[in-house]
Amino acid sequence: MDADNAEKHIFIGETGWELRWSQSYLGFKLENSDQPNVIAIYNDTQEYPLGMRKWSIINDNCPTLPNNHLLFTSCGIEEFSCDDGSCVPLENRCDLIQDCYDNSDEMDCHQVQTYENAYSKGHAPMPKFSTKDTRTKVDVGITDLKIKDINYLESSFSATFWLSMTWYDSRVTFAHLKKEKNILSDKESNKLWFPSLAFVPSPGIHRTKRDEGLVVSVLPNNYKMNSNLKNHHNQLESSGEYTPITASRFYSEKFSCKLDLHYFPFDTQICHVMLRVIKHQDNFVKLHPICPWDLPLNEELTVGEYRIYKLEGYQPSLESWERNKTKIAIKIHIERFIWGRILTTYLPIISLLAIVQMTFYFPEDNFQARITVSLSCLLILATLFGITSTSLPETTQITFMEIWMILAVLMTFLEIVAGSRGREKLTRRRLIGEIQRI
Repeated sequence: MDADNAEKHIFIGETGWELRWSQSYLGFKLENSDQPNVIAIYNDTQEYPLGMRKWSIINDNCPTLPNNHLLFTSCGIEEFSCDDGSCVPLENRCDLIQDCYDNSDEMDCHQVQTYENAYSKGHAPMPKFSTKDTRTKVDVGITDLKIKDINYLESSFSATFWLSMTWYDSRVTFAHLKKEKNILSDKESNKLWFPSLAFVPSPGIHRTKRDEGLVVSVLPNNYKMNSNLKNHHNQLESSGEYTPITASRFYSEKFSCKLDLHYFPFDTQICHVMLRVIKHQDNFVKLHPICPWDLPLNEELTVGEYRIYKLEGYQPSLESWERNKTKIAIKIHIERFIWGRILTTYLPIISLLAIVQMTFYFPEDNFQARITVSLSCLLILATLFGITSTSLPETTQITFMEIWMILAVLMTFLEIVAGSRGREKLTRRRLIGEIQRI
């Protein structure tokens, strides 16, 4: 108790500061015997100044304002002191639930903290530990890959997939994180550097996006207690060198694919979904596929008349070591369903050719019927050829189907010619026989 005022307590801190009632200031005075000229006065009320209060600083040489906020609290190190002096568990800080009566536990919840003027979003973070390869490692994962459309006229296909990128940034300190995965707000995530990948081959310029569809999460691996001098509170922090940052987004992109249609409709195609580090980051970023880098097909993927029977992930190797590991690709193996073409084109053509061949077994005297059937089959083949040609891929290559139909028409024409020559020989033999009988 103060001898001058027995109703007021004296508080003595661990570093020699004393908080006592001052009758001359009609308030509380904070002073230290080692710095007798420096005092802080609180006289807004005559209540004990617990919590966050505004004090008047006298004779302080620090370049601060004459008025400053000081925090006096009875809360433990594992508790958060509300501005009114009450205590709540530190884990309840910044959990989007009001625990303090004055809502101070949900104020100043900046999860991403960087040194001012010492962090650049345009520069990739250097590895914390010295290695031969000083590029930032980015783990890349692709899931739920689906092929939506294959357009052989445009030599392209559309794909949808989830893309996730994970990396570490030792320049960042994360605060107020929970033990489980933490989703950062757009304002917080925009403070961070992000890897930028381009989708190739693509008919346009397509790359990863930073928009409302991007989900950025962090998962702390270690905590430490630190006192934030700016808001005068203890807070749990996690260093960026041990805290992975993961950015996930759903993409729907169009990719170019050079289709080889020479063996149409028995053709098989190989297309690629490739992600490449953009030009100005390829010397500072390296990609690493999240293991296992396999893409099992739980069921056959069918797109129109195509069937995707294999997905194969790989990482192209480049001759330049500095540029290596800057690409990740998925090889897509595609084949065409041929039963539709067989039933609508090949089977009718084979049947017509068989009918033409059967005319050779007609009696030689019945030439009119033989030539009529053959010419009818030739007319049907020519019509079928014209109809089928409109549904064939528009390509400069001669496809296997076109060769097959041309051969069918030529074969029928040659058989008609051969039948006509046979008829001519038969007529000549009959004429010679009649002359000999005469």
